[in-house]
Order: sequence, then structure tokens, then C-alpha cells
Amino acid sequence: MLMVGVVAFAQDKPVAEEGRFQIGVHFAPSLQSSTFTGVAGASLRYKVITAGPVDLNAGFNANYLTADNNSNASDIVILNPNITAELNVFDFGLKPYLGIGYDFYTVKYEFVNVFAFEFDPAFDSDGEAKRTFSGFNVNLGARYFIKNAFFVDAGYNYIRATSSDPGNWVFHMANIGIGFRF
Repeated sequence: MLMVGVVAFAQDKPVAEEGRFQIGVHFAPSLQSSTFTGVAGASLRYKVITAGPVDLNAGFNANYLTADNNSNASDIVILNPNITAELNVFDFGLKPYLGIGYDFYTVKYEFVNVFAFEFDPAFDSDGEAKRTFSGFNVNLGARYFIKNAFFVDAGYNYIRATSSDPGNWVFHMANIGIGFRF
């Protein structure tokens, strides 16, 4: 009986020695925008290197946001390649992180002719316009690892993007989710 307990304990790896891949799903609410509401997102990360108490991860996130019914904008998917430094400073599975990335997304706007001047072709047509946004983001958060492979993730994203047309867009987004490391 004692031998079985020793073998079971010996196979239990510390949190820092588990797999190199992390995959997660999360709820991604917008903290500021009245036009877009965050619905869901997914993330994939790969541990590139461990340097002392820091794990350097390369990752990719995708977040789906729906447009408000009263707006003329389409739903958007924000794509975000990133690099994250995850700190291994706690012995109980909590890992704070700080990351930087670059976001890409396109918004399609639909316009309806409100003037209805049928004699002038300039006012007679409905239309649409697409604006492509891209820019850097910073994210800050923490993951709490449960049973070495499963984790809970909570974080904040600050996105500052510019458009193909003149204009900037600042967006604040939270994420709350779960994931698996393998």
C-alpha cells in the first residue's frame, strides 16, 4: 500500500513542468463600446522558452464580437498574434502574465438611403463601406492552474488600432475563460 502511494506521488509533476501547448475558450465582453458586444473567443499558446521564473509564449487569439442591432456595422472577428511573458513566481498554480500583440479586423458598414431622391443618382443608392483596422494591443491577466492541466484565465486587453481611412479606435476588452495545457 505504501509503495502505491509513493509511485502515485512521484508521478505528480509540478505545475511548471507540464506541456508546452495551452488551448482555451473565453467570454470576451467589451468594457467600453456601445456598438460591439463581445461574445466568445479562443486562444492557442506555445511555450517557446523558460528563462528563470518566466515562460515566454507565442500565441494566437480570435475574438468574435456582435454589432448592436441599432448600428449599421457588421459583426467582427478580431485576430491577434501575440507574445506573452508568464511569471512562475507562486507555488500554488497562479501565473500572472503580460503580453503584447497585433490585432487585425474588418468592419463592414451598410448605409440606407434616407433621402430617397429618385431623380438624383448620387442620393438614390444604398451602399456599404469596409474599414480595415490594425494595431498593437497590450494584455494583462492571470491564469490559475487546477490539477496541472486545466486552468482558469482572467485578463484585460487594451487595443489601439488605426484604420485604412483616417481615424483611430481604442477598445477595452476583458476575457474570462477556461483552458487545457498539454
